[in-house]
Amino acid sequence: MGTPTVTLIPSDPEAPITGPAGELLQAVTVADQQIRLRPPTQAAIEAEKAYITISFYEAGRRRNTSGGVTLDEALVTVQELIDRLSSGAVNAPKTMGELIERYLDPDRIPDSGEPWSAKHRYNQERMCRLFVTPHIKHVRCKDVTRVDVQRVVNAAPTQGEGKRLKVLVGSILRFGIDEDYIGKPIESLMRKVNWQAQGRPVPAPKPKRQGANPLSVDPAKIPGLNDVYDLAQQFKARKGAPWWWEMMPIFAAFTGLRIGELIGLEASAVEKGPTRRVHVDRQFLELTQEFTPPKGGKMRYTRYPSVTPKGRHYPKGYPLEAMMAKRKAEVEKQLKEMRASGQVITERDGLLFPAPRGGPWSQSNLNDRVFRPSATDAKWPRNANKRLKWTWHSFRHVFATYQLQEKGVPAAFVSDAMGHASVGITIDLYQNIADDSWTKLD
Repeated sequence: MGTPTVTLIPSDPEAPITGPAGELLQAVTVADQQIRLRPPTQAAIEAEKAYITISFYEAGRRRNTSGGVTLDEALVTVQELIDRLSSGAVNAPKTMGELIERYLDPDRIPDSGEPWSAKHRYNQERMCRLFVTPHIKHVRCKDVTRVDVQRVVNAAPTQGEGKRLKVLVGSILRFGIDEDYIGKPIESLMRKVNWQAQGRPVPAPKPKRQGANPLSVDPAKIPGLNDVYDLAQQFKARKGAPWWWEMMPIFAAFTGLRIGELIGLEASAVEKGPTRRVHVDRQFLELTQEFTPPKGGKMRYTRYPSVTPKGRHYPKGYPLEAMMAKRKAEVEKQLKEMRASGQVITERDGLLFPAPRGGPWSQSNLNDRVFRPSATDAKWPRNANKRLKWTWHSFRHVFATYQLQEKGVPAAFVSDAMGHASVGITIDLYQNIADDSWTKLD
């Protein structure tokens, strides 16, 4: 009696195993497994709790579970146990909600050996809270299927969010397999899982440039030199703006600093001529309102030009070296006066581009109070959804294309200056950005 993969050995070979209703009459052992099935006691039968008890060993500990009333019901549970024990997934009885909680545990050390950044953790927790946990938390890990995974991915409101959600779910499942929550291969759970529109709007397909890497930056997402200069003029024109606000977008466009790095930049981290070197060793993170190492925890150096290229408003170029020397002198004078008056200098002092009340800008305040109004006045273009086509991050694209195309700097050097994880990322992003490859043909 049993399924094809389960053979039972009765305690008494001469006595029957089951009765007329399929109830277990004597203890049986599963061949080649440390699993034993015991019939209910007389007291349990009288109390109408005539359940078969299944005893087994998992992770060196003896465990018991109910096997139902009949032997056929018990054998279904036995087969599940064998599948689980053979896969090594000792945590399979736990729910996906428990797995997700463990995955997000701030004390857990990721495989990289480095803790998540505050921004990455925020995004992971947000997506789990909105899309993953509500749709899958009650599913037991041993029961999770591709249908469950598809349901989670479809919970995303847009195609782009669906792609990011798929990556997150894959990471959770791989963690679950490594931590013995899931005994199924990742391929069976993720096979053909992609976001489905289900009546929601999907962007119309656009032709892609031949030969362009999928990661390649769309040239339309890169402001031109005069666009940067127009914005600088509007920064300068804001009510109550100090003179150095004009320098902020220009400095960002010609150093490749991320917005958090620009906000957290100290005057002491920027060298005057002739080196003009910028030491990027921290950023200001709005989520936690604290200074942290740059993205990826990597300190790096970049450099700004003495004079930027000629363009609108600046027929001789913007004298970045001279303006930076002026700004550094102001900050150093302020710090000297603070020390002379007995004030304690903190990490929030000595910033090149502080907020009006001192200390670091909040990114949202800088965008709302200065960047977006200035971009509007500079007549920067907008997308169909009325949002600005270019953002602070667009300045990094300006820096990369200027160094790679106009200055001819090797991609490896540009990659180091931008803080990319590898030169391959830099190449993938920018190698096809110029639309003049046809001119190289004979």
